[in-house]
Amino acid sequence: MQSAGIPMHRGHTVYESAAGKGKRGIVAATLCRVKQDGGVDDSHTVRIDCDGIAMSVGWAPAGGLLYQAGARFK
Repeated sequence: MQSAGIPMHRGHTVYESAAGKGKRGIVAATLCRVKQDGGVDDSHTVRIDCDGIAMSVGWAPAGGLLYQAGARFK
């Protein structure tokens, strides 16, 4: 991914999202580094402009909410 110019933020987690106008959707995500004890280090954050956040656990995406909305993975 990095060779394609896509930044990787290993050891980070989504700390918060920024709501769009009228709280419809999101416009950004704020990342924080995960400490060894599992807590977050919010002394240095990374903001990424985006319009969605997806979550994956292991090799299979967590698609429960997407399936409930009628979406399907390809």
